[in-house]
Amino acid sequence: MLKPRILIADKREIFREGLFKILEDQAQFEVVDRCSNGFECVDRAKALKPDIVILDTDIQDCNFLEAIAGTRYVSPQSRIVMLTHSEKDQDLFSSLKLGASAYLTKDIEVHDLVHSISRINAGEVIITPPMADNMLREFANLEGMKEATFTDKDYGLSKREVEVLSLVAVGKTNREIAEQLFISENTVKVHLSTILEKMHVRNRQEAAILAIEKGFIPH
Repeated sequence: MLKPRILIADKREIFREGLFKILEDQAQFEVVDRCSNGFECVDRAKALKPDIVILDTDIQDCNFLEAIAGTRYVSPQSRIVMLTHSEKDQDLFSSLKLGASAYLTKDIEVHDLVHSISRINAGEVIITPPMADNMLREFANLEGMKEATFTDKDYGLSKREVEVLSLVAVGKTNREIAEQLFISENTVKVHLSTILEKMHVRNRQEAAILAIEKGFIPH
């Protein structure tokens, strides 16, 4: 299997170069370049077509949302990882709406970051635990709604399917979802297959992003 190719964009030279060295030392990754601002990120993504783009919300020369949108436009296959100090829910939701695959805070341990990048490259959506908890609380606020409410607005998903989708949206694996909902992993897979079919999307990442975009998570 080919190594995921990584592009790093961060305005702080010390952090950028430090992260470059950390990831370059990981045998399973190939760091193809690093840059200091949003416009450079888009240009490098267009030229290099990296598998992973690591981007900060506090990027210079353009808004981070413009950097995400531009990168997605020139290199749609790239998975965007937000690695940031920002713990604002709005930054999280806006990033996911525009197609980011992960939202991680910069206090993450190196081992966890490496593991997360591998999972993201495999197609998972990952959100740093404290902010994932906030999202789960938002989903919990919907718990009292009648199941019929979901029928027309949310693609005909059942209450259980919405529960599975809410956990997918915060980066839970099939095993973690099974454990939390007290069901088997196979049942989780069946629910996911049904969710993808009902929502007319190709994978769990697209389902999670669409759920946020359509208001399954209140802002």
